[in-house]
Amino acid sequence: MTTAESHKFRSRHQFNPFRISSAMRHTLAAMNLAITRAVTTAENWAARRRQRRALLALGHSGLKDIGLSRADAHREAIKPFWRD
Repeated sequence: MTTAESHKFRSRHQFNPFRISSAMRHTLAAMNLAITRAVTTAENWAARRRQRRALLALGHSGLKDIGLSRADAHREAIKPFWRD
């Protein structure tokens, strides 16, 4: 192989540090989806916890406005945050 041929070969097949194989792309997409789902779940759990605490803080008239008794509010508020 001549020097010109060697140079031509190297320029076409140079190492590209940003090139990602299709298998790696698939793995990254799956990881992205898993992380997105985990973050969404954590956000939902935090919102549920805040809402249940707010329910406990409501007075009699506030509970009456939304059609709940104090017992209903307590039953909902003592549920673990991961339960609907």
